[in-house]
Amino acid sequence: MTTNKMGVASRYGLENQGIRNIKMAYWTLPTPALLENVVARREGSLAHEGSLVVRTGNHTGRAANDKFIVEGETRDEIWWG
Repeated sequence: MTTNKMGVASRYGLENQGIRNIKMAYWTLPTPALLENVVARREGSLAHEGSLVVRTGNHTGRAANDKFIVEGETRDEIWWG
């Protein structure tokens, strides 16, 4: 169970997504708070005009045949065959 939450949490919950044992969860943060957290954690930096810059590393591409579909609200609208 998440002990600390920042923002408005989803009613569905992270546990239903298979995400467990987290100490802090961030939900729907407003842009300034999101940017502040990213910069504070050194996960990115701000460019001259305020855009977020993130270095993703050497292996960020994906294979053209890799396809991932998350089953959810659109379950009945997708052909699963």
